[in-house]
Amino acid sequence: MKIDTDLTTLVLAVIGALIALFQWRRDQSWKRADKLDSLFKEFSDSRLIQIACRVMDWNRGNFKFPDGEVFSFNHEDVEKSLSVHGVDPNLTFTATQARMRDAYDAFLCFLERLDAAISDGLVPRKQALQLFGYWIKHFMSMPEHPGCRERALQYIANYSNLGSFERLHSKAV
Repeated sequence: MKIDTDLTTLVLAVIGALIALFQWRRDQSWKRADKLDSLFKEFSDSRLIQIACRVMDWNRGNFKFPDGEVFSFNHEDVEKSLSVHGVDPNLTFTATQARMRDAYDAFLCFLERLDAAISDGLVPRKQALQLFGYWIKHFMSMPEHPGCRERALQYIANYSNLGSFERLHSKAV
């Protein structure tokens, strides 16, 4: 009788532990999804990141934000805005080009945080790269801006974490 009671207690303890483990894993999955959702919201709500995405996706354009602000750029603005300091001592930027540089910086900073969140297991890699992979690949290739690919890589190498960007790019969908 004592053995039956001990065995029953052990079986119930193991079942309880398995249920607790299952619930903990489900909770962690929800937390990772919630973190990814907050990153997506940050990405979508950032005006600077919106500018960077439009610049990467369009070869020139005028677009209007919901609050009425208009942003305009052309291919020459893209080329100049990707210039690296120190190459040309007379390098200056127009207000549009300076804003584009701020937008690239915001985008790249976001990607560094995304890489850290993936590396730390805070967000699921596959889903994160499904959401942001298009933009990672676009910044690396600059398909709408022939001749800007090398400039974009130099920009990343000088003003961001190239290793972080390359890690994301190598896994991007």
